[in-house]
Amino acid sequence: MFRKFDTPKVAFTGEVTVADLKKFIEDHETPVVMGFDQKSAGKIFGENNPALFVLTSESEASKAADAALQAASSGLHGKILMSST
Repeated sequence: MFRKFDTPKVAFTGEVTVADLKKFIEDHETPVVMGFDQKSAGKIFGENNPALFVLTSESEASKAADAALQAASSGLHGKILMSST
């Protein structure tokens, strides 16, 4: 899969079945940490996906929270959607 975010190229390594391909596409179609916009809101609220939001500002505490979200994101990708604003 070729994308314009995170890792630009992601290889499918599972069994070639409709269910496995669908799961792979769903897990990799969005950035690990999404900005919050109309598309991400639809993905989160419209599909009832679990999500974690971090609301940030220019403060050092916000920057630290955003960095922690980025660090945790790789282990949570595909399990919970993450958004930082």
